[in-house]
Amino acid sequence: MKKNKIFMKKILFFIALGLLILNISPSCKDENIDDSILGNDTTIINDTTIIDDTEENQPLNLGKFSVSTTQQIAFSSGNLQYHPLNNQWRFAESQLDCVGDANANISPTYDGWIDMFGWGTGDDPTRTIQDNGSYSTFVDWGTNSIGTDTANTWRTMSADEWNYILSYRPNATALNGIAHINGVNGLILLPDDWVGIEGLTFNSGAYGHWSREYYAVHNTFTLEQWQQMEEAGAIFLPTYGFRQGNSIYGSGSKGYYWTTSPNGGCGPMNLEFSAEYIKINSAYRYSGFSVRLVKNIQQ
Repeated sequence: MKKNKIFMKKILFFIALGLLILNISPSCKDENIDDSILGNDTTIINDTTIIDDTEENQPLNLGKFSVSTTQQIAFSSGNLQYHPLNNQWRFAESQLDCVGDANANISPTYDGWIDMFGWGTGDDPTRTIQDNGSYSTFVDWGTNSIGTDTANTWRTMSADEWNYILSYRPNATALNGIAHINGVNGLILLPDDWVGIEGLTFNSGAYGHWSREYYAVHNTFTLEQWQQMEEAGAIFLPTYGFRQGNSIYGSGSKGYYWTTSPNGGCGPMNLEFSAEYIKINSAYRYSGFSVRLVKNIQQ
């Protein structure tokens, strides 16, 4: 009987430990934030000069996305990446690519690529201190020279702009949805002029269940099918979780992408999505999130 009690105590301990790990989250609770997509009431803090829509300034993907009634943007060809030792910025070679667990190696002398950054760390991308006060000023990552592009070619979107893409542009809710592509979970965004691809079915929105397996249940595309969608202007945001300090959480389950919007006391706004939901949320400034930059398209 005594052995059974000891055995049961061990089981309960490991169950409790597992629940604690699952509940690790970068999000901070703010009573002013709804669990659904937010309305147009957050602050935009960086104004960006319109980039000429000339051939040499075009991103690899030419899809156009409305972020307001008067402005369209084009996304970069992949998530932002940084090489600390070489002080070099680039975009991922593929929209499906992320550095993943190697982000745990983040340091000013790391000889490799990282792609999870604290909020507004365009001037100090390896900052890892877990103190919100150390991230009080937002410096856009687009102020750097990225690849062969000069500084200020690219910029970060505000929460309002993300929200407009997801909820307010014409036919908005039909133009985004979670998906599983060639082994990678993520969120697909379709351009304003999307007309579909013959033989492909796209289910919009989220599945409504938290488990990562439901990305594939909702939408599954082969690499060849995705390439067709990409050529038609589709964007993919992979789900590689987040970083706190030198630890990585939620890889393959959730995606977190920074905005420029500070949101006052609780924390800045970010795009957050899983198989269960797609929403704008707030998070601790020191959380290491993905960054996807855009450029304005001249009307």
